[in-house]
Amino acid sequence: MAARPITVTGGHCWFMGGEADSEDDLRRMVRTHHKRGADLVKVMSAGGFMTTGSAPWYAQFTAAQLAVIVEEAGRVDKPVAAHMHGIEGIRRAVEAGVTTLEHCSFVTETNERRFDEPLAARIAERKIFVCPTINVNAAYIARLPGINVGEHVKTMHEMGVDHRGH
Repeated sequence: MAARPITVTGGHCWFMGGEADSEDDLRRMVRTHHKRGADLVKVMSAGGFMTTGSAPWYAQFTAAQLAVIVEEAGRVDKPVAAHMHGIEGIRRAVEAGVTTLEHCSFVTETNERRFDEPLAARIAERKIFVCPTINVNAAYIARLPGINVGEHVKTMHEMGVDHRGH
């Protein structure tokens, strides 16, 4: 079970109550999740499709901020699941050493999908899991222009990326 996803103030899924901006806020949020019994820490590394004004390609945290979350979660033995669609959010989460990448749909600033093979190789090298998070919303999402739900799963698996769900 994950608690409220950590997001920047006004960021993707802000309405779920997990807003944190400073390093101290990020550490406190991870500690609060641990205190409340969360099995993992979820962070909105990038924007998403379901929050008005949140661009899916926008990286919400720096790699250093994400590393603070990973470090604090590691201290209490919790994995970190990073939600992201955008390539820069993926890159930063990989650099920070998250446990799993949720969605990982390689969205560009023009809302197109562009598979980044060197980045996928880095994901495999760092042994980071990828969960395409195909759920009850998949039919709706699949109707959006330019989206092929889970289109890079097979390629990434062939590159050595393990796919698991949380």
